[in-house]
Amino acid sequence: MPKRLWLPALLTLLASSLACACDPRSPVDTADAATPPSDAGPSPRYEEDVRPIVHARCVGCHRAGQIAPFALDTYESVAPLATRIAEVTRARTMPPFLAEASGACGTYRDARWLTEPEIDTLARWAAAGA
Repeated sequence: MPKRLWLPALLTLLASSLACACDPRSPVDTADAATPPSDAGPSPRYEEDVRPIVHARCVGCHRAGQIAPFALDTYESVAPLATRIAEVTRARTMPPFLAEASGACGTYRDARWLTEPEIDTLARWAAAGA
């Protein structure tokens, strides 16, 4: 496997081993997975609301020639997966940065966490039919 393909996977694996020991949750806490999106404001729009999140947090791996198995670089590639994207981001299995995010045990440079508002935006967009 070319170096550029396995290196991000190795870095993700190493980051997951840095999960904070003082956090009683497992590195991937799926308790929030069933939390419904809030009803705050109008439905998110792809270009204005969703695309910036996907391009900042997903496209680094989800594009041609990178480690992810499919691209998420266009509306046509993202929209059919909107429900699944909402599920895996709410469960925090994507993006795959498994160190805990509370800040109680330190911070991490270039962490791949999505913020709660970003996760909520993706969920509301999916619920609105993408």
